[in-house]
Amino acid sequence: MKQKIYVPLFGSIIILVLLISNIVWLKGRYHSAVSDYRQTMNQSLARACDVELRIRTLSLGKEFVTWYTPLTDTSEFVTKKIQTPDTVFTVRIRKDDPTAMSKIWQYAFKDFLPPNVTCIDSLFKRSMFEKSIPVEESYAEYLDLKKNITLDGNGPEVKPSGYLVSDIDTLDILKTVGVRVWAKAPASAMIQSVMPQLIISTALIVAASICLFLLLRTVYRQRRGHEKTIELMADQMEEIGRVVSEDAEQTDRLMIHLRRMHLEEEAGALDRSKFHSFRLTLFGLKILEIVRNQNKPLYAQKTPVSLRTIFREMQVKYENRDNALEPVTIIIPEEDIVIRTDEKHLCNVIDILFDIATAYCFAKEVHVDANVVQDEHNTKIIIRDDAGFLSESDYTLAFTETYDINRCADPGFEIKLRYVRSVVTALGGSFGVRGQKNRFTEFKVILSLTSAESETTSSPN
Repeated sequence: MKQKIYVPLFGSIIILVLLISNIVWLKGRYHSAVSDYRQTMNQSLARACDVELRIRTLSLGKEFVTWYTPLTDTSEFVTKKIQTPDTVFTVRIRKDDPTAMSKIWQYAFKDFLPPNVTCIDSLFKRSMFEKSIPVEESYAEYLDLKKNITLDGNGPEVKPSGYLVSDIDTLDILKTVGVRVWAKAPASAMIQSVMPQLIISTALIVAASICLFLLLRTVYRQRRGHEKTIELMADQMEEIGRVVSEDAEQTDRLMIHLRRMHLEEEAGALDRSKFHSFRLTLFGLKILEIVRNQNKPLYAQKTPVSLRTIFREMQVKYENRDNALEPVTIIIPEEDIVIRTDEKHLCNVIDILFDIATAYCFAKEVHVDANVVQDEHNTKIIIRDDAGFLSESDYTLAFTETYDINRCADPGFEIKLRYVRSVVTALGGSFGVRGQKNRFTEFKVILSLTSAESETTSSPN
């Protein structure tokens, strides 16, 4: 059930990460659009100031006198004399500075012919319009950079919110005065600048949300189907238990009748049949606990159990299987070992291991070797086949709830292995598996003898 929790959790995390990343992306695109808008404002303001300077120069009606003094020129600097209506001054400027003369004229004009902010604002709007950049409203300010005050402006002192401000364009060569503009861009223009990214982000979020919804719906339906299957299994197991109990009563009466007739062999076979009915019922109930993720204590009724008897029953069952396409050969030990444990659960465990080992007979001839090794502390039941359908890592993964059942041809493969490990662990033992793909698989069940007696006998084949 863990994957049913992780899938919607990971899906929600992916949607959240996608949403946050798109928000950050849109925010970055918006800031980039604002930065581009301000850069265009700065370029348009510089152009407006140059045009406004030429207009003021022409309005004087005469030209200022400028001349060079070659004796003091160098390869990097040039000396010029500027004549204004009331004074003449000399300046040295860099030859590679294209704005030097404009800044000199701005300094010469600033006292008696300051910039016209209304004209600058008008020229700024025209320049922005020529660049196809809309401006809803704008204001220009003429600033004293030394005193940090506004000398002139054509807008309100307190600018409304939503305006973008340009960088200050320094006018004169001594950097004493400058101009800046405030502009309000239409909201539609800003949205239009990020519209492609907005459409892509919205499409991604909607697509991811739809995928998450479909995923959650699929998981929910699978979960509901799983729960309904479990409910159906519980009802069927309850009915099977009832039928087995009734059959057991009938079997007991029939066994008494057979023993009165001195038919011990038939009575024993009937008793063994009743035993297998009960063990299969226990198997179904335990499987139901596993699929429900329940961990109930295992009720174990320990009695002397002949391992050879169990092996012989498995040998007859699987070597004579009707649906096998290839023959199955099962080798069982000659020596019989009797241990005290729960016979029904142990018989289910060995039955499952033989079932898994012989499941490959549909592809090739399989040889299964069953062996029992005993020391003073443990009894080891080893079942080895020569098919090696899965690797050791696959068997390790099979104990997890997320194992892909389609990787194995045996339906319920991982449930059976989890059943084996659960029962063996509850009986105080351990279960292991090792193997190589297409070579062999070896299952090992180790049962502790510290609290149980055992005896060894020899029986003919």
